[in-house]
Amino acid sequence: MKNMRIFKKKDGGYLDALKDTRPELYNTINTYRTRIGKLDEGDEKVTKFDKIANQQLAATRNMPAAEREAYFKSIEKEYAKPTDEQFEKVLKQVESDKRFVPAYRYAIDQTSYGPTKGYYRNLSKEIADQQKKIDELKFTGTKTRTVPEYEMTIPSPTYGLAGGTAPQTKMTTELPKGAKLVQGQYGLQYYQEPMQFTQMGQKNTNPQYRRVGSKQITEKFTRQAKAGDPEYDKAFAELGRLEQRHKYRNLYSNANKPNLTSQNVYSKLGMGSAPQGGGMLSTSYKQMTNNPMQRPPQAVGAFSKFVQPKTQPQQMNEGGEVKGKGKAVRGFKFSGVK
Repeated sequence: MKNMRIFKKKDGGYLDALKDTRPELYNTINTYRTRIGKLDEGDEKVTKFDKIANQQLAATRNMPAAEREAYFKSIEKEYAKPTDEQFEKVLKQVESDKRFVPAYRYAIDQTSYGPTKGYYRNLSKEIADQQKKIDELKFTGTKTRTVPEYEMTIPSPTYGLAGGTAPQTKMTTELPKGAKLVQGQYGLQYYQEPMQFTQMGQKNTNPQYRRVGSKQITEKFTRQAKAGDPEYDKAFAELGRLEQRHKYRNLYSNANKPNLTSQNVYSKLGMGSAPQGGGMLSTSYKQMTNNPMQRPPQAVGAFSKFVQPKTQPQQMNEGGEVKGKGKAVRGFKFSGVK
């Protein structure tokens, strides 16, 4: 645009607005900003921190004067002194992938109980119940992983003797604790748990585990729900909506509601008093049904200036032509291309 000047603000420009007017709030915010800058990817996090702060400052300046002053007093009290717990909350918001939505309004009265009916009402009980529901929420899912598969062979002391039993084999995916890799005959390798020998020449009769491949297994698990789980995100979003309604319970509770009735609707809309006899709607039903194509008589009352009846009906010539117009579609007989 012509003659339009653009001033580029430096990062953290919101700090200049706080440094002189609200020094305690400035010190706390600047302390958090400095700590964030020393973390991994600190430059990117500081840039997002500045963006969030500038958005909220712009939204605060657009608040009504009384709400803006009450909001600053609340923030100054909350951020009077930097704490590790508060810093973790700020850092979590900076690292979140969710889009930041600044507060555009602030309820001046945050102490009174507020109304008990209506959309914006006291929702303390509902908020507590929802928070309890979130704390007790569990997430159940499945995960698939690849594990080694072994052929387990249980040696038989009587194998090879008359009436002896053959070794038993089965497949498994687990090794016993303490099993070690053993070199057997003909270079065969297997895992086996050592045993205490009590006599010379005694053989290890513990099962032997030979790796034969891999196997995919699916396991069920249950854990505390967290951000990113569908159930948790849905419940947390509902909690946020309840808290927002509860926060503004005193902001909209005294809003003036229009009291419209059939008697004062015209005056409320700036159209004078209600027409006597119903205005243009007073025309008898019999008169309107005798000739369906007839237009209603000239209206009276509030809407008279909006309804102008046609004084002369349209006249048709033979062949479906309207006087002064071209041929009509209906009633025109097509005789081919000339």
